[in-house]
Amino acid sequence: MKEIFALLKLTLSEKKKLSLAFLSSILVAFFTYVFVNLVQPIIDEMFRVAPGQPFKKTSLMQAIFNWFHVDQEKLTWFLPLLLVIVILGKGVFTFFSSFFMKAVGLRVIRKIRNQLYEHLIYQSSYYFDHHPTGELMSRLTNDVEKLQEAASGSLADFFQEILVLIALLIYIFITDWRLALASFIIAPLAVIPLMVFSRLLKKSSLENQRKMARIYELLFETITGHKIVKAFTMEKFELKKFFKATFDYLRSGLRLARIGSMSSPFMEFLGGLVGAFILLVGT
Repeated sequence: MKEIFALLKLTLSEKKKLSLAFLSSILVAFFTYVFVNLVQPIIDEMFRVAPGQPFKKTSLMQAIFNWFHVDQEKLTWFLPLLLVIVILGKGVFTFFSSFFMKAVGLRVIRKIRNQLYEHLIYQSSYYFDHHPTGELMSRLTNDVEKLQEAASGSLADFFQEILVLIALLIYIFITDWRLALASFIIAPLAVIPLMVFSRLLKKSSLENQRKMARIYELLFETITGHKIVKAFTMEKFELKKFFKATFDYLRSGLRLARIGSMSSPFMEFLGGLVGAFILLVGT
């Protein structure tokens, strides 16, 4: 948790780009909210039996139609146009949100890598004697790249999805507050499997990083000690060690991939169960 707060503190130091990313995420949430509100008018318009039959409007759609003075006759061209504008707007601001957050992530990682190198270069000879060079190289390269994924990818998705969630919660509370409350009773159960998957992923990820550090260590030893390897004809021995290290990395990577791949369909299934329960209660 301490490391997460330290990473968040560095991220917040990039105020300008972070503000632009946050503003873009707000607009993504807004266009998502408008799109959800568009679903009912589009379906009503497509499946109207009688040509003159009016359709139900949500409060937001009613405000938009009143603003642009749209009546029943103009819906044929107005709804497709509005749909295109909403999808385009959501796509454009999703791009800006993603780009600015990745820019923030790259700048944060540059700071972390510089701080790590500054910390490393002032260490004593004793420290370097007791820490393999490959492991230190892995910390400055592979491990820092993992942080970049968290800062520019996961953190961006987190902020954007939180705003979209707030927009959708507003919509469902306006639509039917009773069903919304029922979902709040059931949905927190999803936190339990999320915590389990999170712990498993963290454990597997740490193991995966250790395996990569071992590969870096073997590479450094082989390259710097190539004369000794050649002198004692130890090529096959070194190959055996390296192949074992890559196989161990493969196994840990497959374990990590298995857990990550399992989490998404399981959560979708759990969401389906919650949806089925809400549908049962609502009917």
